[in-house]
Amino acid sequence: MRAVVAVAAAVMALTLLPYLAALQLAQPGDVFSGFIWGVDDGNVYLSWIRQASEGHILLANQYTTDPQNPHFFNLFLLFAGLLCRITGLAPIYIFHSLRVLGGVFMLASFYWLVSLLTADRWIRWAALGLAALGSGLGWVVVLFDEAGITPGIHPVDAGVNWQVQPEAVTFLSALLNPLFITSMGLICLTLGHALIALEQKRLRSAVGAGVLLLILGNIHSYDVFTIHATLGVWIIYGLLTRRYSFGQAALAYAVIFFISAPAPLWSYWAANQDPSYLVKAMTPTPSAGFVNYLVGYGLLVVFAIVGATRALTPTRSPTGRGKNGIPRSGSGLPKESRGTGFLACGPEPLSPGLLRFAILWAVANSVMLALPVSFQRKLVEGLHMPIAILAGVGVVYLARLITNRAAAAGKLQSVKERMALTVVAAIVICLPSNALLVSQCMENVRTNNELLLHVLAPPIYLSADYANVASWLGDHTTEQDVVLSSSLFGNHIPAAASCKVYAGHWAETLYFSRKLGKVAEFFSPGTEVERRLDVLCGDVGARYVVYGPYERLIGRSRGGSQDDADILAATAGFLEPVFTSGDVTVLKASFYVD
Repeated sequence: MRAVVAVAAAVMALTLLPYLAALQLAQPGDVFSGFIWGVDDGNVYLSWIRQASEGHILLANQYTTDPQNPHFFNLFLLFAGLLCRITGLAPIYIFHSLRVLGGVFMLASFYWLVSLLTADRWIRWAALGLAALGSGLGWVVVLFDEAGITPGIHPVDAGVNWQVQPEAVTFLSALLNPLFITSMGLICLTLGHALIALEQKRLRSAVGAGVLLLILGNIHSYDVFTIHATLGVWIIYGLLTRRYSFGQAALAYAVIFFISAPAPLWSYWAANQDPSYLVKAMTPTPSAGFVNYLVGYGLLVVFAIVGATRALTPTRSPTGRGKNGIPRSGSGLPKESRGTGFLACGPEPLSPGLLRFAILWAVANSVMLALPVSFQRKLVEGLHMPIAILAGVGVVYLARLITNRAAAAGKLQSVKERMALTVVAAIVICLPSNALLVSQCMENVRTNNELLLHVLAPPIYLSADYANVASWLGDHTTEQDVVLSSSLFGNHIPAAASCKVYAGHWAETLYFSRKLGKVAEFFSPGTEVERRLDVLCGDVGARYVVYGPYERLIGRSRGGSQDDADILAATAGFLEPVFTSGDVTVLKASFYVD
């Protein structure tokens, strides 16, 4: 496990490089948001972490002015907020610290789970490498797109559109989101302890799996569906093959189910207590589609099909283990002496045939993507892991075919070298999409998301003036205050301040398109003063208005010049400047009295 942790730490150190580069690329005076992709979602996490650091237990949505009754309770975000309060560090530093630690935790947990399924260390390491760095053929689609060939495919492993899906690929989650990568680690631990409970009739392991699923269900509730589907399919398989008795399986599953049940029950109850949260939860996020997922996993799927074939038809060998790494019945240490703890060094597999668990896991997870629910796309989280396990089996099998000649000649050192080179080569050829995504991230960093302005992606860098305004709002506003601004800046405000913003996020801001229309109407040069007052007081209810380059951009986009859209002159009498930094001004509605 020390070697595994070292490799995991190296992978996570690799994910830090784009962020360090982004810091270096900042123009004098610009402030780096801390995100190289998905600034909009990243700032939502920072707003929750900041709230938790201020002592809030139930977290509110600062991106909507609609009535809400906050019941959002998330242990991960509360822990992050606690770290902020203890260390005095800004939320963005805690965000990335937990991302790095979460990546190490996930990869170590994944290796431990694979170790329960197979004794073959080649398979273990191949699966780890493919899970950590592997991806699909999205890079090919991007090349076609750049060549003018548009196949109409948007694979989940490459940023061919602005909404990349980090949940689908382990490396992308490790690169972008601490919550996703930590959840994947919990998935591995939950399934591993559930298998121990089933295979060894260990009640305490069922309790452990239930507690882990309780935590997972709280911090990322979507994963509960996949866990139950996977365990359900595996238990049915175990009963049909007489691997488990009904009583044994029912007891283990019942313990896991009832211990973990409070998490989804709370989520359901909390959502129904808060109408705003329920509306947000119903925002459609449909699956990418079968072809996009197939292309998004690419060669991993090809290797996984080979691996699944080997797992279903193990080849016996005189050494006591199948050539595909499945131990023969009775091989390995006795169950009571096997190292199955999380930090056990090189745990033995639980029993023969467990690689088939990865097949059913992949099948169950894939079927979940067809559920008719609003959060359909998010159910892809974790699918990369069983595919990587089976791909590891397939790669090792192919590597052994390649090295048979060296083995026949008795050149054992040559066998090891060829095996290692083949496994490494398989991992390398699955890398390009991840490398391309990082490259696209850096291109957006260099242009400050100007290429994504058409989808209103917030800027990666804030000017010093906008950053000063965000800091001022943090010092002078309360939770009851509402700020009106362009959504480009509005997305950044809750990360630094307690106030709400009228428009700032495509999903968190309820009825986002309609509210963007109100923002545009207010800042448009042709809008009458009386109508501006109606929008500010009646529709928006804002106490403060931010006016700077992004707000002037709205005026220019609607046919006006910068002078025509000068809000200071057009709102004299009901807006007065209270803070100015360079070309950004904060105005306060005069009808509000402190």
